[in-house]
Amino acid sequence: MSNQSAPGVQVYRRRSPQNGLLTLLVVAMLVGPVLAQRPVSRPLATVDGVPIGADDVDKVVGSVLWPLEDRLYQIQKQAVEALIKQRLLEREAARRKIPLQALIDTEVTAKVKPITDDEIDQVKAKSDTALSRDDIRKALLKDRIGAELTTFVGTLERKSTVRMLLEAPRAPRTVLEPASAPSKGPADAPVTIVEFTDFLCSHCREAEAVLSQVLSLYPVRLVHRDLPLEAVHPHAREAHEAARCADAQGRFWPYRALLFAGDPKSGADLKVSARSANLDLRAYDQCVSGSSGRAAVEADAADAKRLGVKTTPTFFVNGRELEGPATLEAFAAAIRNELPRSSRTK
Repeated sequence: MSNQSAPGVQVYRRRSPQNGLLTLLVVAMLVGPVLAQRPVSRPLATVDGVPIGADDVDKVVGSVLWPLEDRLYQIQKQAVEALIKQRLLEREAARRKIPLQALIDTEVTAKVKPITDDEIDQVKAKSDTALSRDDIRKALLKDRIGAELTTFVGTLERKSTVRMLLEAPRAPRTVLEPASAPSKGPADAPVTIVEFTDFLCSHCREAEAVLSQVLSLYPVRLVHRDLPLEAVHPHAREAHEAARCADAQGRFWPYRALLFAGDPKSGADLKVSARSANLDLRAYDQCVSGSSGRAAVEADAADAKRLGVKTTPTFFVNGRELEGPATLEAFAAAIRNELPRSSRTK
């Protein structure tokens, strides 16, 4: 759960929410399920009996709707998490037969250490000089109360059965899975993993071992999307464009594996990988010098921006972004939620 700082305490004191927030939450609860449950197969219209489906609509407005749906989900999720905390606190107060505020005072406020002058001095030295010492003290205290509250609620949650039933929206397939994107695995796989990656990213390299396990355990399809982060890795775009030239020869995945296995930094390194991947070097050189892979890489970066993807690696499992570290356990949980029951035995 996301941390809730001092303002969250106001919820537990039963203060009335602002009208704007209340309206926003009501709209979210009413509109959210409608957006999240848009049917994929049901026709939305027909012309002389020929259906227009949700996928057709996504091709036109999917990239516009997705940020709105994702923002709405984040608002709902924040509200649900706050209500879960409130419910846990109320139940604990009732169990102890004490007022809710007494519980907060005993388990949270009383355990917060006072802010020292040294702590204020450290912040003052690193922050805007316009901030007063009192402002800094209040900010530090707010963070400390929030952390203590989260810790206490965590202990209550571990003693309870809490299930988050709110489902994240799915990113439109028309944006996630363009026909030109390299992929491997069964075309009719029940689960598709889309990865936005950077060949020079160490975390992406580490994720390769996890992906290898996932592909061996589950009937999934993997779709590659380019997201070279040039501000961090100046030569990343060159590597991604070279990989697209390998794709033109049907050797994308062997070439990708070599890029992740080594540490290519220049054209010479990339050509060594091209030779190891058994590419036609003459055709490869012509492709690289002609910048043939540039358009595909730029298109992927544009799609990443539409989806709000800013870091690598970022994964989507059947359109839902994988939250947290890309561990085998995280993939397994996400995939099993998508698989038919008959396929969950692996």
